[in-house]
Amino acid sequence: MASKALTKSLLSFYRFIRRRHKSHTHASHIKLHKYSCHDKLVTKTLVFDVEGGLLRSSSLFPYFMLVALEGGGLIRGFLLLLLYPLLCCLGEESAIRAMVLVSFCGLKKDKFRVGRSVLPKYLIEELGFEGFDTMRRGKKRVCVSRMPRVMVEGFLKEYLEVEVVAARELKVVGGFYTGFMEEEKKALGLEELLGEEEGVDADAFGFGCYPKSLHPYLFSVCKVC
Repeated sequence: MASKALTKSLLSFYRFIRRRHKSHTHASHIKLHKYSCHDKLVTKTLVFDVEGGLLRSSSLFPYFMLVALEGGGLIRGFLLLLLYPLLCCLGEESAIRAMVLVSFCGLKKDKFRVGRSVLPKYLIEELGFEGFDTMRRGKKRVCVSRMPRVMVEGFLKEYLEVEVVAARELKVVGGFYTGFMEEEKKALGLEELLGEEEGVDADAFGFGCYPKSLHPYLFSVCKVC
């Protein structure tokens, strides 16, 4: 009970910081509420950047804080909190790698349940209505995330009924997470993600900030509403 109370307190503190400084406001969130565009989507493949097209904020810190506290304990959570000022000074990719290292290093893979039990609740709270409303209209749904797969796949597939999730895997040694992510060997296209047997529609629609996406090429070949 004390751990849960502290988790909520730390997250509330972080949200207070975010409101005060507004340093991670998702100013580039796309406006999807266009009914003329929505009419075209019912037979199309939709490709969403999770952080740039679905969530209202692009800041990933609170989700890694949940992993650190719920998966690793109070000391790991405090360490991540102490690193917050440094994370704000790092580039986005470096900050993500640092948060992954602190949050996951040493956690046992088979006992990690945060991605399916705790994170979905907070991800739903950050879900933008316009992005969700657009997603549910598509025939096929593909989501690309900069967070590790283990953090988002359960939420996207079980709660949003996403067919394909493109996210990086975490390296595992002896059944424990090392805190490092596997490198993407190449930029995947729709055919590689969905498979030729799925009958990929060439007129796929992309939603999100694709220059920062894990697979920018994937969005570059999509149409934009």
